Amino acid sequence: MAPKIRIIIIFLIFFAFETSKSEITKDFRDEWLINVEQYLSELSTINGSFTQINNNGNISKGKFWIGNNQELRFEYLPPSETIIIIKNKKIFFKENKAEEFASYSTNGNPLVGIFSDEIQFEQFLIKNLEIKGSIGTFSLNTEKSLSRNILFLTLDYPDPKLRQWRFIDEQKKETTIFFSNIDTQEKIKENLFETRR
Repeated sequence: MAPKIRIIIIFLIFFAFETSKSEITKDFRDEWLINVEQYLSELSTINGSFTQINNNGNISKGKFWIGNNQELRFEYLPPSETIIIIKNKKIFFKENKAEEFASYSTNGNPLVGIFSDEIQFEQFLIKNLEIKGSIGTFSLNTEKSLSRNILFLTLDYPDPKLRQWRFIDEQKKETTIFFSNIDTQEKIKENLFETRR
């Protein structure tokens, strides 16, 4: 067989293999996203620890809880002692020594959509999907926030388990949170998610 013909045949075999591999990978990715959506929609009655790195490099640590109705509470350790609660499609926060919770706009914020009992990936733009080994990452944002309010989620692959998120807010500042020591409980106390005295 002539060398040129041999090279062409090898190239065609390699191209066909790579095309098939790409198609299989896409199927696996689509299936994984479906599993992630289901995992997030059923995420409840868990608690754990988190480490947060702010845009300026400051590191904070604390504990978090996800309640029976997918409410989320972040409780920061001293010296911050800030409390953040996400529920009913709103975000509440109370800073150190403050007596009352305040709230801020959630327009276009994907975090509110993630922690709700109506989560559907159809309401988001999904980009940057990448799977490496046992870890998968992708970004979520809305059509109203193409360059801001972007949430990058990192979960285990193929069986989803939340590991990290990175959020780019309206001022394009990045905050990264790493989750650890995640544990499932039978029930989380409802008073952890109260925002009124």
